[in-house]
Amino acid sequence: MYQVILLYLILILHILGNVLGWYYTVPHFDILMHFLGGFWIAMVSSYLLKKYAKDFSRQHKLIEILFLIGITMTIGFVWELYEFLADNFIFNRVLLMQQSALDIMTDLTADFTGALVYSLFRRRDFR
Repeated sequence: MYQVILLYLILILHILGNVLGWYYTVPHFDILMHFLGGFWIAMVSSYLLKKYAKDFSRQHKLIEILFLIGITMTIGFVWELYEFLADNFIFNRVLLMQQSALDIMTDLTADFTGALVYSLFRRRDFR
């Protein structure tokens, strides 16, 4: 249930960010969105593990935490790759989603931090 609520919040913020220009006018709005996205991906991944991979959930809890972070980072990397390819080959740098390599690294760091915070928040359940 919390996964759906957070997803709606992320979608509403993303729409408002695009319509109202928050990605360009609100400092660190993009970082907040990546943090929330990383948190949400880890949350959904944890739910799916518990529901469909019960044997995996019986592994050492550190393995599960590393798996959640790994899934989040993989999806974050694919998203950044999409933005790079879209900037350079689809939109021909008209819609500049990637400002620089620093932007990419900051986004991935925010994804990682979101997943890590979720993992630590859920740590009591991992014990």
